[in-house]
Amino acid sequence: MRVVLIGWKQADVDARAAELRAGRIEVEAFVPIGGATPLFRCLRESPPDAVVIDLDRMPSHGKAVGVSMKDSKSLRGIPLVYAGGVEEKVAGIRELIPDAIYVPWTQVEEGLRKAAESPPVSLPLKTRSATAPVPVLRKLAIKSGMRGLAINAPAALFRSVGELPHGATWVEDASDPHDMEIRFVEDMDDLLGRFRQRVDSPLWIAWPKQTARTSELKQQTIRELAATFGLVDYKICAIDETWSGMLFSRRRSRLKP
Repeated sequence: MRVVLIGWKQADVDARAAELRAGRIEVEAFVPIGGATPLFRCLRESPPDAVVIDLDRMPSHGKAVGVSMKDSKSLRGIPLVYAGGVEEKVAGIRELIPDAIYVPWTQVEEGLRKAAESPPVSLPLKTRSATAPVPVLRKLAIKSGMRGLAINAPAALFRSVGELPHGATWVEDASDPHDMEIRFVEDMDDLLGRFRQRVDSPLWIAWPKQTARTSELKQQTIRELAATFGLVDYKICAIDETWSGMLFSRRRSRLKP
């Protein structure tokens, strides 16, 4: 795999590049503080398998690079992985560029694998309405032919999702074959109960937003608990005004060349 790594301090970029190369990933590193023209020229002339952008420093610069890529016909198809960053600042970028992958630095390799498996949306940002919300169907990545399992789901979920893509169905029992599970949990006992069960397919954990009701569940708490069960998150979204969701899969071995 060949990736372009973008950061904002040379020492940081060099260290991150070394970590990725240790995982047998080919890395080209850029620090485009003086302007992104050489970077974009490189991406156009030799598109990488993915672009990794550091959000630990200067997240506004990272957002600007991602927006420019999405508004470029020749660049928007390159998978984009954002790494690190403070959640409060990352959230705004995630809302603007929902088809990127967002991971902590410790999970960049898993993020690269997920980016390769889920090609980005091919529409430029400037054609997306600033007021129209992203459809729940797209947020949850429900695709044609997919069998979805929803546990403890409110009726509002099915109304929000609406008509499923061609060949997609909801299954009613956890023992039925399914390609994705959406599990709604309201407290730590619910969450632990699910994490203690085997996870064989992508698993959405949906929990109440803090603004919706009092809840002991928080994003970082869920992420850290999942890690103890060998699960890694690679997508997060606001399902509706009441529920947030985080998508998990079982951690896999390091990427191979």
